[in-house]
Amino acid sequence: MVIVYRDEAGKQMALEYPITTDPGAHYTKSELMNKDGAAILVPGQYVNTYGLGKHRGKYEALCETGGPVRVWRDGNRDDRLDRSGRIYEGVFWINIHRAGQSGTTERIGKYSAGCQVFQNADNFANFIGLARKSRDIRGNQFTYTLLEEADLG
Repeated sequence: MVIVYRDEAGKQMALEYPITTDPGAHYTKSELMNKDGAAILVPGQYVNTYGLGKHRGKYEALCETGGPVRVWRDGNRDDRLDRSGRIYEGVFWINIHRAGQSGTTERIGKYSAGCQVFQNADNFANFIGLARKSRDIRGNQFTYTLLEEADLG
């Protein structure tokens, strides 16, 4: 994930964090939380779709609060993520949150059934700090743009 913002002095800043956009194997092989399968967010821009809230009521994260997202569903348990086919649109609580409470998490496991998940807890804490500052200045609406590597040229 790349965060682009202006600091207090107006200087443009960019930070890069390792995250995953893939659901974990637990939700693609063992436990389908949705009968159609795990969610895979479709690349695109989701304007004002996110706001600070509680992920699963537990801790502060960017939560899908302002509108629908588009996802593919992977429910065939074939060990390959399906990034094609029918696109579902709605509010699916595809949040932006962390994996473990501390340190770096190596496997997605149960941390994502479709969410965008930070690998490192300290990186996530820094991200949330920036989101709080932005909320206090601009309000609690955030735009998330998901690009694929091929989109970068």
